[in-house]
Amino acid sequence: MGLLNNKIKWTTVIYAPFPYQIELVSGETFWFYDEKGVDGLGFNGHAGAGWKVGGINTSGGSPASRVDIPLGVNLTWLSHTERKYYHIKYHLPRQVIAEAFDKKLDREANSERNKERHNTLAFAFSPGGFVSLRVGGASTKVIANFQAEEVDIPWEFFARTNHFNPNGLSEERYNGNFIKDMPEPYQSQALKGIFPTERWKNYCLKKYPWHVATKMDVYGYRQFCVDGDSFFITKADFKNIDQTALQAVPTWFKWFYKENGKRYQSTVCFSRNIPGQKEDPEGDIEVFAVFEKYFANNTLATALVIEKVAGNLVAYLTNGSRKLDLKLYHSNTWELRDGQYPWF
Repeated sequence: MGLLNNKIKWTTVIYAPFPYQIELVSGETFWFYDEKGVDGLGFNGHAGAGWKVGGINTSGGSPASRVDIPLGVNLTWLSHTERKYYHIKYHLPRQVIAEAFDKKLDREANSERNKERHNTLAFAFSPGGFVSLRVGGASTKVIANFQAEEVDIPWEFFARTNHFNPNGLSEERYNGNFIKDMPEPYQSQALKGIFPTERWKNYCLKKYPWHVATKMDVYGYRQFCVDGDSFFITKADFKNIDQTALQAVPTWFKWFYKENGKRYQSTVCFSRNIPGQKEDPEGDIEVFAVFEKYFANNTLATALVIEKVAGNLVAYLTNGSRKLDLKLYHSNTWELRDGQYPWF
């Protein structure tokens, strides 16, 4: 069984893109101990602050000590803005989870390399019932994606389960309050039943053969992608990068480099979303479309080159015969002080 014998401890986190709020009515990771018995770890919560940011720790769902890797998960949620319930029972990729939690991770704030571990299981819910499962911590990695089915749940059952009188608050008013909180044009779209049901699914499922390349004296970088993937890597491990691997579309990089004996950090951002600020649900559309079009008829390994030209950072895609400049948003550079990031 190998790594499957390892016990793990995690925090359960949920995400949903702003402003498409969801309520996880019932979540449960479960184990079968024999043919008739089942044990589970229940959890619930609300989400809607962002697809990649604003994750919420659930109520329950986080074991107090190390346990066997769960066999599966049950999820039932209410999409307030769609006014629909969804459900799925999914057998978890236990081997992938075991490998992820066994892996040593790097973090740019640490003085020592590769000392971190994954410590969260995260579920990201998007309109249309699509769910993405991630392991998180010092890095975030999407490890599975699944599609739930729409289900009917009586309002009385939902209300009683949530400890309020269904006669005192109607289902229409309950969901309507969430829709009223949506900014325009999303509120009007929701009232018309218009939702981006394919957007985040495509972000997770569409991967392309690109890799980072540069002539700069780069000592490390953190990469962020549209599906939620994020990792930090230093120069010592650049040689281990698989340049033929398929990756989700990148949104931005933390870029650490030296120039003329000085140390710098840059933000290299291809998304309209401003790093560290509230997520715009449409902020990644342009860069995703650029990659989708570029790779529509191209399966060659492609370099995403980041370099300096006339003192300014530029980025482009090239497969050796075709070059495409990438637009940078919100990008800036600053010199690091003594004591900041002492690993380089």
